[in-house]
Amino acid sequence: TTCALKSSGSVECWGDDDYGQTGDPSFNDHTLPFVMPGVTGATTVSVGYESTCLIAKGAVDCLGSNLYGQLGENHLGESFNPMAVKGLTGVTAASDGYEDVCTIKAGDVSCWGSNDYGQLGNGTLADSGTPTQVKGLSGAMDVSVGYDHSCAVAKGDVWCWGDGYYGELGNGTELSSVVPTRVKGISSAIQVAAGGDHTCALLSNGVVECWGDGYDGQLGHGNTNSSDVPEVVSSLPLATEISA
Repeated sequence: TTCALKSSGSVECWGDDDYGQTGDPSFNDHTLPFVMPGVTGATTVSVGYESTCLIAKGAVDCLGSNLYGQLGENHLGESFNPMAVKGLTGVTAASDGYEDVCTIKAGDVSCWGSNDYGQLGNGTLADSGTPTQVKGLSGAMDVSVGYDHSCAVAKGDVWCWGDGYYGELGNGTELSSVVPTRVKGISSAIQVAAGGDHTCALLSNGVVECWGDGYDGQLGHGNTNSSDVPEVVSSLPLATEISA
Protein backbone atom coordinates (compact mmCIF):
# COMPACT_ATOMS: atom_id res chain seq x y z
CA THR A 1 0.00 0.00 0.00
CA THR A 2 1.15 3.54 -0.77
CA CYS A 3 -0.28 6.80 0.59
CA ALA A 4 0.33 10.46 -0.19
CA LEU A 5 -0.27 13.49 2.02
CA LYS A 6 -1.64 16.46 0.08
CA SER A 7 -1.04 20.11 0.93
CA SER A 8 -4.76 20.41 1.73
CA GLY A 9 -4.36 17.95 4.63
CA SER A 10 -6.19 15.12 2.87
CA VAL A 11 -4.71 11.67 2.26
CA GLU A 12 -4.89 9.51 -0.85
CA CYS A 13 -3.89 5.83 -0.94
CA TRP A 14 -3.58 3.06 -3.51
CA GLY A 15 -2.59 -0.59 -3.68
CA ASP A 16 -3.55 -3.37 -1.27
CA ASP A 17 -6.69 -2.77 0.81
CA ASP A 18 -7.28 -6.25 2.24
CA TYR A 19 -7.55 -4.82 5.77
CA GLY A 20 -9.10 -1.44 4.95
CA GLN A 21 -5.75 0.36 5.20
CA THR A 22 -6.69 2.79 2.38
CA GLY A 23 -9.92 3.75 4.15
CA ASP A 24 -12.18 2.09 1.58
CA PRO A 25 -15.04 0.19 3.28
CA SER A 26 -15.30 -2.13 0.25
CA PHE A 27 -11.83 -3.58 1.03
CA ASN A 28 -11.05 -3.44 -2.70
CA ASP A 29 -7.52 -2.93 -3.94
CA HIS A 30 -6.85 0.32 -5.80
CA THR A 31 -4.80 0.87 -8.94
CA LEU A 32 -5.40 4.62 -8.71
CA PRO A 33 -5.25 7.00 -5.71
CA PHE A 34 -8.32 6.76 -3.45
CA VAL A 35 -9.23 9.69 -1.21
CA MET A 36 -9.39 8.52 2.39
CA PRO A 37 -12.87 9.56 3.59
CA GLY A 38 -13.24 12.06 6.41
CA VAL A 39 -9.56 12.95 6.75
CA THR A 40 -8.77 16.67 7.05
CA GLY A 41 -5.88 18.59 8.52
CA ALA A 42 -3.41 15.70 8.36
CA THR A 43 0.25 16.66 8.73
CA THR A 44 1.88 13.20 8.63
CA VAL A 45 1.02 9.84 7.08
CA SER A 46 2.95 6.59 7.56
CA VAL A 47 2.20 3.27 5.87
CA GLY A 48 3.04 -0.04 7.48
CA TYR A 49 2.70 -3.61 6.24
CA GLU A 50 -1.07 -3.90 6.73
CA SER A 51 -1.99 -0.66 8.51
CA THR A 52 -1.77 3.10 8.03
CA CYS A 53 -1.39 5.84 10.64
CA LEU A 54 -1.69 9.60 10.35
CA ILE A 55 -1.26 12.66 12.54
CA ALA A 56 -3.87 15.43 12.51
CA LYS A 57 -3.77 18.28 15.04
CA GLY A 58 -1.36 16.30 17.22
CA ALA A 59 -3.64 13.27 17.49
CA VAL A 60 -2.87 9.87 15.96
CA ASP A 61 -5.40 7.89 13.93
CA CYS A 62 -4.72 4.39 12.58
CA LEU A 63 -6.63 2.04 10.28
CA GLY A 64 -6.19 -1.38 8.70
CA SER A 65 -5.11 -4.60 10.40
CA ASN A 66 -5.22 -4.83 14.17
CA LEU A 67 -3.99 -8.38 14.57
CA TYR A 68 -1.24 -7.27 16.97
CA GLY A 69 -2.95 -4.13 18.23
CA GLN A 70 -1.44 -1.82 15.58
CA LEU A 71 -4.51 0.42 15.78
CA GLY A 72 -3.85 1.21 19.43
CA GLU A 73 -6.83 -0.82 20.57
CA ASN A 74 -6.81 -4.11 22.45
CA HIS A 75 -9.60 -5.70 20.44
CA LEU A 76 -8.80 -7.80 17.36
CA GLY A 77 -10.16 -7.00 13.91
CA GLU A 78 -9.43 -4.55 11.14
CA SER A 79 -10.97 -1.11 10.59
CA PHE A 80 -11.39 0.99 7.44
CA ASN A 81 -12.21 4.00 9.63
CA PRO A 82 -9.26 5.89 11.14
CA MET A 83 -9.34 5.11 14.87
CA ALA A 84 -7.97 7.61 17.37
CA VAL A 85 -5.20 6.11 19.48
CA LYS A 86 -6.25 6.76 23.06
CA GLY A 87 -4.13 8.95 25.29
CA LEU A 88 -2.00 10.44 22.51
CA THR A 89 -2.13 14.18 21.85
CA GLY A 90 0.61 16.61 20.95
CA VAL A 91 2.34 13.99 18.81
CA THR A 92 4.99 15.31 16.40
CA ALA A 93 6.13 12.14 14.60
CA ALA A 94 4.79 8.68 13.81
CA SER A 95 6.19 5.61 12.07
CA ASP A 96 4.14 2.56 11.09
CA GLY A 97 6.25 -0.57 10.53
CA TYR A 98 5.65 -4.26 9.92
CA GLU A 99 3.42 -4.97 12.92
CA ASP A 100 4.24 -2.01 15.18
CA VAL A 101 3.78 1.74 15.43
CA CYS A 102 5.93 4.29 17.28
CA THR A 103 5.32 7.98 17.94
CA ILE A 104 7.13 10.95 19.50
CA LYS A 105 5.51 13.30 22.00
CA ALA A 106 7.57 15.94 23.79
CA GLY A 107 10.72 13.93 23.09
CA ASP A 108 9.32 10.69 24.54
CA VAL A 109 8.77 7.66 22.29
CA SER A 110 5.74 5.38 22.68
CA CYS A 111 5.17 2.16 20.72
CA TRP A 112 2.47 -0.48 20.39
CA GLY A 113 1.78 -3.69 18.46
CA SER A 114 3.85 -6.86 18.14
CA ASN A 115 6.74 -7.33 20.58
CA ASP A 116 8.22 -10.78 20.02
CA TYR A 117 11.75 -9.35 19.73
CA GLY A 118 11.32 -6.45 22.13
CA GLN A 119 10.66 -3.95 19.34
CA LEU A 120 8.36 -1.93 21.63
CA GLY A 121 11.37 -1.07 23.77
CA ASN A 122 9.46 -1.29 27.05
CA GLY A 123 11.59 -3.97 28.66
CA THR A 124 9.21 -6.86 27.91
CA LEU A 125 8.33 -9.31 25.13
CA ALA A 126 4.58 -8.86 25.53
CA ASP A 127 2.48 -7.46 22.68
CA SER A 128 0.54 -4.30 23.48
CA GLY A 129 -2.65 -2.92 21.96
CA THR A 130 -2.10 0.42 23.68
CA PRO A 131 0.89 2.79 23.60
CA THR A 132 3.73 1.93 25.98
CA GLN A 133 6.64 4.28 26.63
CA VAL A 134 10.09 3.25 25.42
CA LYS A 135 12.37 2.93 28.45
CA GLY A 136 15.29 5.22 29.12
CA LEU A 137 14.87 7.41 26.04
CA SER A 138 14.22 11.16 26.06
CA GLY A 139 14.76 14.10 23.74
CA ALA A 140 13.85 12.09 20.62
CA MET A 141 13.45 14.05 17.39
CA ASP A 142 12.95 11.21 14.88
CA VAL A 143 11.70 7.62 15.02
CA SER A 144 11.50 4.79 12.49
CA VAL A 145 10.01 1.29 12.73
CA GLY A 146 11.39 -1.53 10.59
CA TYR A 147 10.53 -5.22 10.32
CA ASP A 148 11.23 -6.35 13.88
CA HIS A 149 13.30 -3.44 15.19
CA SER A 150 12.84 0.25 15.88
CA CYS A 151 15.23 3.20 16.10
CA ALA A 152 15.16 6.82 17.22
CA VAL A 153 17.42 9.88 17.09
CA ALA A 154 17.95 11.71 20.39
CA LYS A 155 20.44 14.57 20.81
CA GLY A 156 22.46 13.35 17.83
CA ASP A 157 22.73 9.78 19.07
CA VAL A 158 20.89 6.88 17.43
CA TRP A 159 19.20 4.32 19.67
CA CYS A 160 17.78 0.99 18.42
CA TRP A 161 15.89 -1.89 20.02
CA GLY A 162 14.24 -5.18 19.03
CA ASP A 163 15.67 -7.86 16.72
CA GLY A 164 19.44 -7.69 16.32
CA TYR A 165 20.07 -10.92 14.40
CA TYR A 166 21.65 -9.14 11.41
CA GLY A 167 23.34 -6.42 13.45
CA GLU A 168 20.57 -3.93 12.66
CA LEU A 169 20.82 -2.44 16.17
CA GLY A 170 24.30 -1.16 15.30
CA ASN A 171 25.78 -1.84 18.73
CA GLY A 172 28.51 -4.25 17.62
CA THR A 173 26.56 -7.43 18.38
CA GLU A 174 23.91 -9.64 16.78
CA LEU A 175 21.86 -9.74 19.99
CA SER A 176 18.28 -8.54 20.36
CA SER A 177 17.34 -5.99 23.02
CA VAL A 178 14.06 -5.16 24.79
CA VAL A 179 15.33 -1.65 25.61
CA PRO A 180 17.14 0.95 23.50
CA THR A 181 20.86 0.41 22.88
CA ARG A 182 23.11 3.14 21.52
CA VAL A 183 24.41 2.76 17.98
CA LYS A 184 28.21 2.87 17.96
CA GLY A 185 30.15 5.79 16.56
CA ILE A 186 27.30 8.18 15.71
CA SER A 187 26.82 11.46 17.57
CA SER A 188 25.47 13.90 14.96
CA ALA A 189 22.46 12.12 13.44
CA ILE A 190 19.41 14.11 12.33
CA GLN A 191 17.33 11.27 10.85
CA VAL A 192 17.11 7.48 11.05
CA ALA A 193 15.47 4.96 8.73
CA ALA A 194 14.81 1.37 9.83
CA GLY A 195 14.38 -1.05 6.93
CA GLY A 196 13.65 -4.76 6.78
CA ASP A 197 16.74 -5.97 8.63
CA HIS A 198 19.00 -2.95 8.23
CA THR A 199 19.16 0.66 9.38
CA CYS A 200 20.53 3.92 7.96
CA ALA A 201 21.22 7.26 9.61
CA LEU A 202 21.60 10.71 8.06
CA LEU A 203 24.22 12.85 9.77
CA SER A 204 24.16 16.63 10.07
CA ASN A 205 27.00 16.91 7.53
CA GLY A 206 24.99 15.08 4.84
CA VAL A 207 26.83 11.76 5.25
CA VAL A 208 24.75 8.55 5.37
CA GLU A 209 25.83 5.51 7.38
CA CYS A 210 24.12 2.10 7.27
CA TRP A 211 24.35 -1.17 9.19
CA GLY A 212 22.66 -4.57 9.49
CA ASP A 213 21.84 -7.04 6.71
CA GLY A 214 23.78 -6.32 3.52
CA TYR A 215 22.87 -9.44 1.54
CA ASP A 216 21.30 -7.44 -1.29
CA GLY A 217 23.72 -4.54 -1.14
CA GLN A 218 21.30 -2.40 0.89
CA LEU A 219 24.09 -0.97 3.05
CA GLY A 220 25.66 0.82 0.07
CA HIS A 221 29.20 -0.19 1.03
CA GLY A 222 30.12 -1.58 -2.39
CA ASN A 223 29.67 -5.21 -1.34
CA THR A 224 27.05 -7.63 0.04
CA ASN A 225 28.57 -7.99 3.52
CA SER A 226 26.53 -7.38 6.65
CA SER A 227 27.75 -5.12 9.44
CA ASP A 228 26.82 -4.77 13.12
CA VAL A 229 28.27 -1.24 13.28
CA PRO A 230 27.64 1.80 11.05
CA GLU A 231 29.68 2.23 7.86
CA VAL A 232 29.62 5.19 5.49
CA VAL A 233 27.64 4.75 2.26
CA SER A 234 30.13 4.90 -0.60
CA SER A 235 30.18 7.50 -3.41
CA LEU A 236 27.10 9.39 -2.19
CA PRO A 237 26.81 13.18 -2.57
CA LEU A 238 25.59 15.10 0.48
CA ALA A 239 22.13 13.82 1.37
CA THR A 240 19.15 15.74 2.80
CA GLU A 241 16.73 12.87 3.52
CA ILE A 242 16.79 9.08 3.74
CA SER A 243 14.31 6.20 3.61
CA ALA A 244 14.91 2.45 3.99
